[in-house]
Amino acid sequence: MRFSHKDKKNELIRKHSTYALAFPDKLEEAPESSGVVLLLNENDDVLFVGSNGDLKTEASSLMNTPAAKDSVAYRWFVTEDSELASELAASWVNKYSPPNQQTAS
Repeated sequence: MRFSHKDKKNELIRKHSTYALAFPDKLEEAPESSGVVLLLNENDDVLFVGSNGDLKTEASSLMNTPAAKDSVAYRWFVTEDSELASELAASWVNKYSPPNQQTAS
């Protein structure tokens, strides 16, 4: 399912990437903050949803894993803390049913 830009207005989000960044080429642009990272294909379909206390670490750890299959871009979303990041990630996994979520588990 394609990422909905309306989701950028979620009340749990403090800050977000302005646009999708190349994956894995632009991983250095992810902040070292708690939040959610989405891996996307060329059509902006959500392939994987991850959350962590450090978005840069989370995004980097997904390289060369089943979660990253067919990923060409990513978006990051900063939350107040990792508990809120987990809550946001769970809601997006439920909404988007990312195909790579199951293979990464």
